[in-house]
Amino acid sequence: MPQTDLVPKFKNQVQKSLLLTDEDKQYWLQNADKLPGEVVEQVYGIIKTDEELVQSYIQTAMRDDPKLLTELKTKINKIKKGMMATAEQEQQPKAEEELEEKLKQV
Repeated sequence: MPQTDLVPKFKNQVQKSLLLTDEDKQYWLQNADKLPGEVVEQVYGIIKTDEELVQSYIQTAMRDDPKLLTELKTKINKIKKGMMATAEQEQQPKAEEELEEKLKQV
């Protein structure tokens, strides 16, 4: 069995990985508790090293190209606005239902 303190770190690293496909992530997350500790440790080391390298490339690219950073911030803000709008749409029917209930009580 894998070392119990390494498995949560391993799962977290897999979840936030930019390099693994969704299928690969699903495999590692489902099997992390069943794999030998040595396998988890080796794969964790490989993923962590590769992710750190990718992150350094991203940081370098954003530092060297301010336009890239601006575009990224713009895209992130659009995604946030879209998520907030979706959350509001999901909450709206419930809020309307509660309002109707309160109006019936008056």
